[in-house]
Amino acid sequence: MIKGDGGAVGITEDPSALRRWMVAGPEVSFLVGQYGTLCGAKDANEEVQHCEQNEHAQKTFIERVQKLHSVMEEM
Repeated sequence: MIKGDGGAVGITEDPSALRRWMVAGPEVSFLVGQYGTLCGAKDANEEVQHCEQNEHAQKTFIERVQKLHSVMEEM
């Protein structure tokens, strides 16, 4: 939730910041979700799909893999 909104950029580059985040991260994430729900910004329980997790994107991916496979077999 936090990383998706750009709030934890570069955290893996600093070991002490990463340790702090590992301890406090779940609680911070919970609180941010609660705040978003209370102020009506977004539903914390709503699952957001990645842009490639829809039926059209998956179908396109499978078609491209099949085309690549057939080209490789021809070679």
